Amino acid sequence: MAHVFVPARGFWLRVLDLFGCDGLAMPWRRVYMRPSCLHNDGLRAHEWVHIQQIDRMGPVWFSLRYLYELIRYGYREMPMEREANEVQAHAERYRAEFLAAYEHKRTILRL
Repeated sequence: MAHVFVPARGFWLRVLDLFGCDGLAMPWRRVYMRPSCLHNDGLRAHEWVHIQQIDRMGPVWFSLRYLYELIRYGYREMPMEREANEVQAHAERYRAEFLAAYEHKRTILRL
């Protein structure tokens, strides 16, 4: 599949609204994202972890395990989401550090 991250429209945008999220990885290796979030590196990293989970487990086992963890632990504490949240936090931290260093370099070059 050429495009993993696609802008959510119509039905998929309503699904995102229903779940109150900005992106949703599906077992067929497609991530539907709000158009305004398509370039959010942290969110893309988070959803990419789910794509890797799908690749590791297969689409059926991924779906069953995700549902099981959601029921047992709740969204915030489920291991599959915690893994994705950890990668997202790392990506956001790295991006912030990169941008700060870039801005510092631009400031020095202007002097």
